[in-house]
Amino acid sequence: MTQKIKQFLIILASIAIPLWVTITPSPALAESDREFWKMPFVKDIKTIWTEKKQNDSLIHTIQTAINWVLWLLSMISLCLVIYAWFLMLTSWWDSKKYDKGLSIIKNAGIWLAIIAVSWLIVSLIFYVINGSTKPNV
Repeated sequence: MTQKIKQFLIILASIAIPLWVTITPSPALAESDREFWKMPFVKDIKTIWTEKKQNDSLIHTIQTAINWVLWLLSMISLCLVIYAWFLMLTSWWDSKKYDKGLSIIKNAGIWLAIIAVSWLIVSLIFYVINGSTKPNV
């Protein structure tokens, strides 16, 4: 079992690392560090993480935490779908491996649907809460 986990992590890293390297901005592209921090996309990233938002309340913090947990669960189930797809792809006419991969995909799909519905319910609840706490002007 640990050998399969190692293989899966190697495949995941071989996909994630090149993607991360191509998406992140490189300071070598700018003439200097000052020029790098003046670039528009870097300014936007910097202001997102440094500026305090107006709606930093307890309700907003709870909503953000719940959304992060739901996002993490959806990423885990997405990784399971990728693992099951790889398992089915490499089954080589082995019906046990193929059926195992198919059942993992079915279960991960069910979990993705549950996560999507729970995100919708949480967003609706917090929309109602935020709408009722704002003063009528």
